[in-house]
Amino acid sequence: MAKILALIDGSQHYTESVVDNAEFVARQLSADVQLIHVIGRRDLGSAPADLSGNLDLGERDELLKELAEHDEQRAKLARKRGRLILSDSAGRLRENGIERVEEELVLGDLLEAIEVREPGCDLIVIGKRGDAADFAKLHLGSNVERIMRRAKAPVLIVARTFRPLHKVLVAYDGGQSILKALDFLRSSPLLKRTQIEVVKATNQASDPELDRVCEDLKGVGLNVRCRTLQGDVEEAIISECDREDIDLVVAGASGHSRLRAFFVGSVANEIVRKCKRPVLLFR
Repeated sequence: MAKILALIDGSQHYTESVVDNAEFVARQLSADVQLIHVIGRRDLGSAPADLSGNLDLGERDELLKELAEHDEQRAKLARKRGRLILSDSAGRLRENGIERVEEELVLGDLLEAIEVREPGCDLIVIGKRGDAADFAKLHLGSNVERIMRRAKAPVLIVARTFRPLHKVLVAYDGGQSILKALDFLRSSPLLKRTQIEVVKATNQASDPELDRVCEDLKGVGLNVRCRTLQGDVEEAIISECDREDIDLVVAGASGHSRLRAFFVGSVANEIVRKCKRPVLLFR
């Protein structure tokens, strides 16, 4: 049975999109959904207090007691909020016909939580930004960047608004990661009914390797077309998404061309950061 990990933090802008995307994927794959809300250590307690000032012993003891009570109340509220977020999200899925839903409240580090639960997981769904992200500057959430670097399963990094997947752009560069993505396209029912455009950044007007990829995908019944892109990789991909009204970008996390920089560093951040479409990332 396929399994999806959907990571929700209760952010105003992305939680619904994560749930809606998880619903779409679960429906296509007949998958179970595991909803995870992680309460970080900083949400469970205050920073260590500096009590080296002019406080006598009794005053320090009283202050420490008040801080402990404050931390206890803060942790209690964080757990209550987390359970409500999970309950609301699970209810949304079940109301829309996704019955196999598991809710889990986790205390600790998000990446550690994923590493424990990732075996047997087919896909991870996460919002591009969380509560603490800088929307004005379009900064990615720090957790997203960590997961992009470390997750072994494919990661679906969703945009603010869910849109059904009809048109898909595959950023091909010949690297091992994108070859895994092509294997996924061949074998998974997720994108079988979509129109797939495979693009490659090159200075050539045509590319025999790209042509072979397209013929191979057509051979398994996929609706595919190919084209080469010129210019800056990230800008060319983003422009193509806008021009063709693409619903999803599929990409590899490493390669052996100019795309390598993306997916292990600045270009990856730029595409995920600037592109208003979800990105399905393979390592």
